[in-house]
Amino acid sequence: MEDPVTQWFSNLGFPIAAYLLMYRLVTTTLDRHTQAITEVVVAMKDLRETVRHRYGEHRDHDSHAR
Repeated sequence: MEDPVTQWFSNLGFPIAAYLLMYRLVTTTLDRHTQAITEVVVAMKDLRETVRHRYGEHRDHDSHAR
C-alpha cells in the first residue's frame, strides 16, 4: 500500500510541478525569441537606412527588377 503523501504527489503534485516547469520554459523561450526578433527588426531598419543613404531616397525600383 502506498503512503498517502506519495499517492498525493503522484496524483497531484507531480503534474503541478511539471506544469510550472514547462510554463517557465515556454515563457523564457518566448522572451528570448521576442528579443531576437526585435534585434533583427532594428538591424533591418539600420540596413534600410544605409541603403537609402547610399543609393538615394527615390530609386527607380522597376529598372532594377529582373
